Amino acid sequence: MRKFFFRKIVFVLSILFFIVIFKVIPHEFFELGGDSAQYIILAENIARGGGYRAINYPQEPFFYHYPPLFPLLLSFVIYFYSRNIYLMHFLIALMSYVSLFFIYGIFKQCSGKKKAFLYTILLATNWVCILYSTKHILSDIPYFFISSVCLFFTAKYLKTESVFNKEGAFTLIALVLGYFMRYIGITLFLGIVILLIVEKARFKKIIFMFLGFLIPFFLWQMFNPGGIVQYSKQIYLIDPYRPYLGTVFLHPQYLLLRFVEGAVCFYKSLAVVLFPFFSGFSSYLSLITLVFIFIGVWSNKKCVFRYYFIIYVFLIMVWPYREIYRLLIPVIPFIYFYFFSGLDTFLLFLFKKKNVFVFYPAAVIILCFNVLKFPEYFIKEKLSQSALDFIAIHSWIKQYAPKNAVIISRKPTVSYFYSGRKSVIYPFSLDIQKIEQEFLKADAEYIIVDDFSEETRYYLLPFIVRYKHKLEIAHQEGRTSLLKILKE
Repeated sequence: MRKFFFRKIVFVLSILFFIVIFKVIPHEFFELGGDSAQYIILAENIARGGGYRAINYPQEPFFYHYPPLFPLLLSFVIYFYSRNIYLMHFLIALMSYVSLFFIYGIFKQCSGKKKAFLYTILLATNWVCILYSTKHILSDIPYFFISSVCLFFTAKYLKTESVFNKEGAFTLIALVLGYFMRYIGITLFLGIVILLIVEKARFKKIIFMFLGFLIPFFLWQMFNPGGIVQYSKQIYLIDPYRPYLGTVFLHPQYLLLRFVEGAVCFYKSLAVVLFPFFSGFSSYLSLITLVFIFIGVWSNKKCVFRYYFIIYVFLIMVWPYREIYRLLIPVIPFIYFYFFSGLDTFLLFLFKKKNVFVFYPAAVIILCFNVLKFPEYFIKEKLSQSALDFIAIHSWIKQYAPKNAVIISRKPTVSYFYSGRKSVIYPFSLDIQKIEQEFLKADAEYIIVDDFSEETRYYLLPFIVRYKHKLEIAHQEGRTSLLKILKE
């Protein structure tokens, strides 16, 4: 009877989930971040048999910068339905939905069915997860799906005696796919290998996972011809937006500073992610949340995701980019788990007995506030006038610029996406002559001067002032200009 009742609840919640999904996901593309456009461009080239090359760049280089699995997934949508933005969003939302079942399976082994169900519902209604499940064409949710599959089968693999079995095979496949979905999947590999060692798994199991992952890992490194700046190189820069500052190798104190800044960013984000309705108390809530998470991690040493969680959080703290909310997606369920586990341990310490009545009311209160945020998802995001002008100027480029023209743009992937013209970004350099050399190298014909980017004001405008006699205005949209480079 209970099983039947549980299935009915899951069915009803699934219907509600998809009602929200169908209503929220957009039909048009309005993302100026650049990553989404690049994923789609790569997928389009794969779909037409052109390989894993960035056709938006003049030399169409092999694109090691992103791992290939997500563009490969999108290529199936593009092959059958062309550039259907709605279906791409739906594919991501579907993977988010399926992830919930694996997360439930993981938590059921750690805390029992009732708590596992509440953890899963909290995750399903979390604003960050809904936002990236519906509004962005990015690899974060697909990676979360693969990592949840991997951890689910890892827990089962730990309980088996044999080395080669279906649980081990699924774990290894998910490990490899996780890395090829997002490079941060290396943390999943490290977390699981450490788990196997700590749990004193058979040595052959450790070797099986170790070699099974490292072989495709090193093969992929061999394919990289070095045509695109890699993440592994960017992480060494003191500031990717100010590369002239040098690397952390020359100034190691900046690595410590970056870690401190990352730790503060992680700390501040905790209350926003878990308690978005209490922004006025975010500092206090973040402190309380962090304390309970520490207690939870310390007191729960048998969870399959423990080492993965620690390594993953450490890495995002030293990562040079501060896209903290999307980076937290894979570990949001574990933040919930450790928060409530820490709360339970704290109460046990105070009252010398487990007060299970605290967990359920607290979880339900958070759930209610999550649901109260739902109306916000149905409100269409309004782009700034500067962003709208930037998008609009590409209509002129698409209609009047030569098809072989190269565009200089702060968002080159977005420029190619809207105009179909190859685009490159200007160098982040204070050396005006270096910028000129890069423009000559690319044989650029047009420069988009946007009104939303600090980098444009900082790097590009000094060049324009110096060489204004070699430039003329080809078109304007509001405060966004398209300059034509006059050839000598």
